[in-house]
Amino acid sequence: DEIPLTVFVFVLLSVWFGQRRMREINAEIQRRQQTELQLSNSQLLYKTLFDGDLTGNVVLDLNGNIGMHNRAFDRICRLLTTDSNARRLFSFDWPEFVIQLQQHQEINFSKLQIQRPDGLPCYVGARFVEVPAEESTLDQPRVENSAAIHGYLVDMTEQCLVELDLERTLNENRILARHAMQVQEQERKYIASEIHDETGQYLTAIRMDALALQKSTPDQANVIAVRIASNTQHVQQSIRVLIKHLRPPALDSLGLIDAVERLINDWKKLNAQGEG
Repeated sequence: DEIPLTVFVFVLLSVWFGQRRMREINAEIQRRQQTELQLSNSQLLYKTLFDGDLTGNVVLDLNGNIGMHNRAFDRICRLLTTDSNARRLFSFDWPEFVIQLQQHQEINFSKLQIQRPDGLPCYVGARFVEVPAEESTLDQPRVENSAAIHGYLVDMTEQCLVELDLERTLNENRILARHAMQVQEQERKYIASEIHDETGQYLTAIRMDALALQKSTPDQANVIAVRIASNTQHVQQSIRVLIKHLRPPALDSLGLIDAVERLINDWKKLNAQGEG
């Protein structure tokens, strides 16, 4: 009678331990499934962030060799498929850059020129971060140069080209402004010379005749009066010439284009007469 009881107890314990083990196995399976799901979500999130079209992401080693990059980096830099080194893409000295990066662990560029293989202009805002060897994500054996550089590039080409075009326009405007000031200064010198040479001498003659008129006889007064009238006429003509030079009447009656054409034709006629 004791043997069947012992067997029964043994079987009962075996069933209990088997169920307990089964529950532990099921719990372990659920934990693993949750861990795998979390890992898959993390990988999907990392891939989504890395492959984002807004930022060009690239992983380099200290020699500039490209470990991996996303589509945005390829679109920005137009890297050739046969070229796996990014050193010639950047407009800075690579060895000096690596030294600075190792000292500061991070370097930022507000505007960095990319030397694209196709020769088209390209400017980016860039951030480079050094990742030590033990944290490196490069799928490579750990060697002395296994530290990685993570680069993040934002395309600023359109903005920079607009800024360069604006700067070029401002420089052209400065040149035009200086030229306008020079022309204005020459115009003032011309007017001053005309007033001094033409009007000034006739006004001096009129003044002298006016003083002489006070002491002259009636016969002399008539001669002086005629001379004053003649000099006054010359002054009026000189003033009309200056007014016409400053504000051509054709500008109001014909408009700017026709007025300029008339001035050009008049200038040609004067030059033709001078040559003849």
